[in-house]
Amino acid sequence: MSRKSKQMTDESKPWRQSPFERNKKYIVRRDFRAMRDEFRCNEVLTYDVDHYSRHDNCTAYLFYDTDNKRRIWDVNDDTELEIWQKYFSLLEIADGT
Repeated sequence: MSRKSKQMTDESKPWRQSPFERNKKYIVRRDFRAMRDEFRCNEVLTYDVDHYSRHDNCTAYLFYDTDNKRRIWDVNDDTELEIWQKYFSLLEIADGT
């Protein structure tokens, strides 16, 4: 791997642990506008992955909605990550057993 490739890979690794679990469903708790997206109360999103941008000093949390459209929630480095609970809740789905 070239030095530049390694640097780009390292830049995309978030410096803090994601509060979301991959492939789990989350429900949006309230309407809100993010840096690159808008979210509506009761939307169901499936969490995919996170990426860090050193240039923007933020972590992007990537989800997919029910239409398989990618959704992005950006969180600046100076924002407490616990704020996610204000906007999202883990969607508990009963399995019927």
